[in-house]
Amino acid sequence: MNRQRSLLRASILSLSLSVAAGVSAEATSSPEKPKAAAAAKPAAEKSASIAGKYKFGDAKAEKSARQKAVDTVLYSFDESIRMVAQEKLEAKTHVPLWIDIKVKGSKTTIHAEGRNPEVYSLEGPTDGKDPDGNPAELRLAKEGNSYVQTVTTSEGKRVNTYFPQADGSLKVNCELHSPRFPAPIKYTLTYTKAAK
Repeated sequence: MNRQRSLLRASILSLSLSVAAGVSAEATSSPEKPKAAAAAKPAAEKSASIAGKYKFGDAKAEKSARQKAVDTVLYSFDESIRMVAQEKLEAKTHVPLWIDIKVKGSKTTIHAEGRNPEVYSLEGPTDGKDPDGNPAELRLAKEGNSYVQTVTTSEGKRVNTYFPQADGSLKVNCELHSPRFPAPIKYTLTYTKAAK
């Protein structure tokens, strides 16, 4: 009987030591987890950068979707002003063949084909001009892995949301808002990273 008790005590002691060793190992390994997370964070931030030169992928489906979005708003206008509206909307929704984005500190310069470079600050809005030369408020905000560019004028606003992709390409969700539109014009464009 004493032998059985001794074996039972030995088993319980052995089990207690195993559990304690497991807890100790977990406690000593846990500081490694934050280090790994900290190491992964800069990599994630780096992948989210929009800096670079991009060229339009010339996707027919995206061009078609853009045209459909424009036509939907266009045909909401009276026929007497539709021709003038069409010219303006085509100019405002022109698909740039390339976009060059430079980041220096808190300043980001976005230069799209056919337009003047626009300088943005992540610290708040700046005064500038829209592609037509009208006074505009320029704003750029980082939201997670995306960057939201807003150009606001007296006629309305344009919102471009840039989504850097893992393969180096750039998705751009475009929205054109105006009190004259029944709904915003929305479409998406895909740009591939240009070779250096």
